[in-house]
Formats: sequence, C-alpha cells, structure tokens
Amino acid sequence: MSEHDDNVENEWSDAITEPLEAAHSSGRLAWPRSQPAPPRDRFRSLSRRLLDDLRKPRPVQSRDLVVLVPGLLIGGLLVGLLVAAVAPSLFSALYTRFTGIPPHQSVAHHATTTHPGATPTQPATATPVPSVEGAFLTRDTATQGNWSGVYGQAGSVIIGVSDGGQQLPAGVQVAPTNASPYNWADSTDDPRALQQDTTGATRIAACWYAADTFSVAITIPEGQTYKMAVYVLDWDRLQRAEDLRILNTATGKTLNTQTLTSFVNGVYLVWRVRGQITLQVTNHTGPINAVVSGIFFSPV
Repeated sequence: MSEHDDNVENEWSDAITEPLEAAHSSGRLAWPRSQPAPPRDRFRSLSRRLLDDLRKPRPVQSRDLVVLVPGLLIGGLLVGLLVAAVAPSLFSALYTRFTGIPPHQSVAHHATTTHPGATPTQPATATPVPSVEGAFLTRDTATQGNWSGVYGQAGSVIIGVSDGGQQLPAGVQVAPTNASPYNWADSTDDPRALQQDTTGATRIAACWYAADTFSVAITIPEGQTYKMAVYVLDWDRLQRAEDLRILNTATGKTLNTQTLTSFVNGVYLVWRVRGQITLQVTNHTGPINAVVSGIFFSPV
C-alpha cells in the first residue's frame, strides 16, 4: 500500500461522521471506499481517545496514594469543620421551625468587682484596758440606806461603825485624808441611815466630813475591777452641795466629776473603777461642810 493510501486510511479511522445507508458485507454500516473520506473532526477525535483511555484499566501506583491519602484527610477535616460550624445554627433553626420555641440562650454574667476605697480599711484592733479607770455609771436615789443585797457584795466601808466598819475585797485599801468622822445617830430607824451590816438589824447615820475638801485614797490591785458606790447623805437637812471627783492618783488627772445640790434623802453615785484612784469631795456652800457616809464595792 502506498503512502497516499495510508493517509487515506488514517483519515478514515479518525473520522467520526454520519455513515451512509449502504450495507457492508459484514452487515455493518460503512462509508463507500470509492468515495473520498469526509474532512476530519479533530475535537471529536481527541474526545474518542480520552474516552478510550478512561475505559482502559490502570493499576494504582504508590505515588497516587501519596497524593490521594493526604487529600482525603484534608478534605475530611474541612468537611468536619464546616459541619461543626453550621450544625448548631442549623439545629437551632430547625428546632425553632418545628416547635415554635426559641432555643435557650445563656445570659452572660458579669462579675462584680469591688473597688477598694481611697484609704484602705485597717483591721480592727482590741482596745487596751486602761490601768486606771473611773468611769461613771449611774445615780441611785431610791435605795437610801438599804444597801444590803444591792451594793457591797464584794466589800464595804460603813462610816461610824467602830467594830467591822470596813469589810474590803482582798488587796483593796481605802484611806481618808483631811477627813474627820462624825456620828449623827448611832442607832435609828430612819430608812435614810445606812444598815450597819448585811442583816439590816440596826442602822447608823454617820459621815466623814471637812469644811472645805477632803480625799480618800483607794488602791485596787492590778487585774481587779469593781463597781464602786459612794453614799452621800444630808442628814440634818442643811442644803449641802458638793462635787465628787475621781482622780488618777499617780497623775492627778480628773477622770470624772459629779455635782450634788440636793441629797437630803440620800443618793448613791456609782463608778466602774480600777487601779490607784482618789475620791475627792469638795464643799460648795462655804460654812456648810462636805460629807460622805459609805463606800461599797461590787463585782462588775
């Protein structure tokens, strides 16, 4: 066969055209060999070759796996991320769509921050107990001479009683200065007069006195504190008036002052005391003297 015939044969084999309605000896439709082949359609020829290549079985090469496996992993990861991003919104939309109830939405809780003040708060510290104290508590005008069971549970000083007039707590000392004793009545039923002891069987009206001023030094051992009641009585109704001060014996500082202008029926002045103190009694009315009739100590 000549070169021309080979070219004609190739053109016939590459051509994809409509066949003539002529019967071939093998029963298949074909172009008559006596007629020239139609012009080649190169695009359709390339398509036929590609289809033929796809139909041919080809073994999987190792380099294909190197490319395929990472591609599958990356693709799966991207799909998972997409599903994770879309699924909550999709679920919420579907839930609201079918139930009509909006999904629960959490409320953000904002922590409250306490801002410290400009000046930091100092921790509380215990107030130290003073070594010397003379804090006033109360006045009592109702008890009169009936002190037993009310005052003096720890000890007492009943002025004018010759035997056992002082029954003081252990370690406590009471010493008057510039004061003179005087008895108005050694025995009386007047309720203003002090009971001579806790039984209350007898009473006495007596006092320490001074024309101007006198003092009573009182020593209380360290660690002890008492309620001290001082009984003052204007027995003979001379309209006495006086000041009673509690002083710090060591420094002379006045811790408390009480003024009496009428005490005909008797009055108790009550302080909380500790340490070494001085009771100072000062007359207000010139020729009329200052007086004190009794001192009583009770537990705090």
